[in-house]
Amino acid sequence: MDRPSIDGRRRKKTEQKGKTASSSATSSRTSQAPAKLRPASPPSTNPWACPQRTSVASQDFPPLPSATSSEPKAQRADTTSSRASSTSSCPPTGDVSQVVPTACSISTCSDSSRHILEAAASRATESLWKRPFGADVVVHTDTMTFEVHRNIVEPESGWFRDNLPPPNPDGSPVKVYLACATEAAAFCLRFIYTGRVEICDIDSAHPWNSIHLPRCVLGYCAAAFLRVSKMAAHLLRIVEKTSAELATLVTTDYLHRNLNDSELMDFSWHFQNALDILYNERCHHLMMPMRLAMAGLLDATLFWLVRQPGFIHLLQTTWQRFPQTILLDQAEYRRLVKQRNGTTKSPVPNEAALEKLFGNGKSREVIVDAEVVDSSPSRTALSSRGRAQTWCRRPRGSSL
Repeated sequence: MDRPSIDGRRRKKTEQKGKTASSSATSSRTSQAPAKLRPASPPSTNPWACPQRTSVASQDFPPLPSATSSEPKAQRADTTSSRASSTSSCPPTGDVSQVVPTACSISTCSDSSRHILEAAASRATESLWKRPFGADVVVHTDTMTFEVHRNIVEPESGWFRDNLPPPNPDGSPVKVYLACATEAAAFCLRFIYTGRVEICDIDSAHPWNSIHLPRCVLGYCAAAFLRVSKMAAHLLRIVEKTSAELATLVTTDYLHRNLNDSELMDFSWHFQNALDILYNERCHHLMMPMRLAMAGLLDATLFWLVRQPGFIHLLQTTWQRFPQTILLDQAEYRRLVKQRNGTTKSPVPNEAALEKLFGNGKSREVIVDAEVVDSSPSRTALSSRGRAQTWCRRPRGSSL
């Protein structure tokens, strides 16, 4: 039995009205649902296709930044407007417009970056000497074989430029034979890769131990044979530096005192060996730069050497055999110094002059079965001990 409502109204009609409203809402939803579930139309464009790139005129791009950021804003605005005008004045060819290169866009690399790249290139070249990866030339000497790279030795050596055979079609390394000592060839090739000859450096702790002088002369002879002007210029600078250091040492520390017997013996012995090697060479015009450098060393220390007790023994050896030549070289050195009016410029030829000298005085060489045979009468061979020798044997020398 239904209980009457508090307000006296009938509950049945209210419930029926609620049910009627809910059923009408449900029926309206079901009637509207089929309209939203119709099949979708295909897309007008392919969503997976790459968008087409439209060609953009060059004047739409912003101007390139300048190399220096410290320019004033007015100057940058003028530069931008001038670039835009110059770019818009050039007609486009086809779909791609022609871009006018400017001075700023050609090279934006700073000097510091260039120096870093050059240092990295030199280190890479030096590592190729230790590990010759990709070597395409095999150099044979009497006792050793060296693997080098054509693109490295040809720019530095005139001998390799003229005598190196063409590359083999199968890509195998070509072979050449050097008619000089192993030590001389090794130090020349090593200098081409590293730019250093440590055994020819001055011993600052023992300045009178001039063993580097005959080594410099021997290295210069090998550099003249292979026509490596950079190495020859490097060795000439070492001899000139020795002259300057000994001249300073003579006028300061040794002005009022003499050398002891061991110091005088070392200096005179190595100096004699250097002169002995130098004046026995037959290519006098190629040896003239080193002769001038040695004459400068003699000119810096001659009057001090006269006072030494052992100088008489020095006069009775090498200088007795070549007195006139030594004096002529010293006179020529003084004339060249006077001609330059006492300036700091050295009378010894530089690298460019040496390259010209070696190019004009190159020996006559022929290649027979990939072996280089020097047919010049002035050929200089360096023996396996490092002693410089012509066709007749020398009485004295010094090893590298």
